[in-house]
Amino acid sequence: MARPFVPTRDIVLAVLLVAASLASWFRPPPGPLPCEGTLVCGRPLDLNFATEDELQRIPGIGPSTAERIARTRPFQDLDELLWVRGIGPTRMEQLRPFLAVIREPPPRPLPPRLDLNSAEPAQLERLPRVGPVLAARIVAARPFTQVDDLLRVRGIGPLTLASLRPRLQVVPASLPSDDGGP
Repeated sequence: MARPFVPTRDIVLAVLLVAASLASWFRPPPGPLPCEGTLVCGRPLDLNFATEDELQRIPGIGPSTAERIARTRPFQDLDELLWVRGIGPTRMEQLRPFLAVIREPPPRPLPPRLDLNSAEPAQLERLPRVGPVLAARIVAARPFTQVDDLLRVRGIGPLTLASLRPRLQVVPASLPSDDGGP
């Protein structure tokens, strides 16, 4: 019996050609990916947590718009982006594919309240609208029985008191007992 004629060289070349074309499918293209350097590929940025630098990578958002977005946070819905100066309905539709409100921002923990009767002047100076002079006046006006007693300190009016009230407290002093004990 005769063996059939098989052009071996042609088969080898065909296999190599198919292998080379398949390899190009799995090899990344030369140069950066289309979205590299602009966004996280395939996913929108969370409007509440994206940094200003990340926002600036989105086409149509420059430094000033990124700053205004950051100042307007938190957003509950993507449509609230229309509140930002410079973003109208047309621009909003251009930005929509790149942004999302994925999760609500965590609530900011309030700093611990200072006791008006025991806080050091340096601690009082960290409060808004309180400098060294006003801190010294607060210390000199002690003891306080309630936070509203701050109104008797020169330099503290109703507006200043309103801004300080959430940050202050008056811890009641322990009263001596009638039996002579502590």
